[in-house]
Amino acid sequence: MSTHDAHGPAGQSPAHVSHRAEYIRTFVALTVITVVEVALSFVMVGTPLIVMLVAAALAKVVLVGGVFMHLKFEVKSLVLICVSPILFAAILIFGLMPDATRMFLDRMPGTVAFHR
Repeated sequence: MSTHDAHGPAGQSPAHVSHRAEYIRTFVALTVITVVEVALSFVMVGTPLIVMLVAAALAKVVLVGGVFMHLKFEVKSLVLICVSPILFAAILIFGLMPDATRMFLDRMPGTVAFHR
């Protein structure tokens, strides 16, 4: 047993690196994105709003996945495994959005597409 203390200040190991600043930056970024989303919901309507909200949600997914799930330190293949379903879902959402909008308009009275 050695006589020197293997721990740094406050019992932390010398190899310990604080990620507090990175977590605070992430918290601030997520807060700003959320505030922008709420502000957009008061200003915009329709498909442009949905596109902006989906883009903001994807940005938050990347932030949370990269920082809190430590995916930014993972190998590229694992990142590809995690990102590809998100891209596939986004393609499906944007690809099916015109059909969903059309179905909604077909059921709305007072629109051109409405049929009794």
